[in-house]
Amino acid sequence: MASKPDVRYINRYVAGTAAPKLVPQTAPQKKPRLPKPRTRAKQELLLRIDPVAIVGIVVAVVLLVLMIVGLTRLNTRQEELSANVQYLEQLQGENAELKDLYEAGYDLEEIERIALALGMVPKDTLVHEKIQVTTPAPVEQPSRWENFWDFVTGLFA
Repeated sequence: MASKPDVRYINRYVAGTAAPKLVPQTAPQKKPRLPKPRTRAKQELLLRIDPVAIVGIVVAVVLLVLMIVGLTRLNTRQEELSANVQYLEQLQGENAELKDLYEAGYDLEEIERIALALGMVPKDTLVHEKIQVTTPAPVEQPSRWENFWDFVTGLFA
């Protein structure tokens, strides 16, 4: 047996070149089994659809339809507005014509003469008197507590 070396940091015996060589053992040769190939005729084409994408497309289509409906309603309202503005201008013209016709149909001097004949007097000739009216103070309503207290005292009276 070999002697131990004097080096302190080596704690184990080192065999050096005297280590036995390992001979790998060969395993018996087996033929690997391969998976059977799939036939193309039986294989089906699967199409994967993302539900979030479908929901997004549906929401986009609904918003597009709502926008088109809103634009058609806006267009209709604008046409109605222009028709109403034209009708308003026509009515204002008719109103001005009828006002002129009405004012031409009566004579203020004749109306004043008929009023004086019926005994009416001008406003400037009347005597004006001012009357002072005082309103009475409102009657105080009892509070809910007073109503309750009156009810309780009425029970024990």
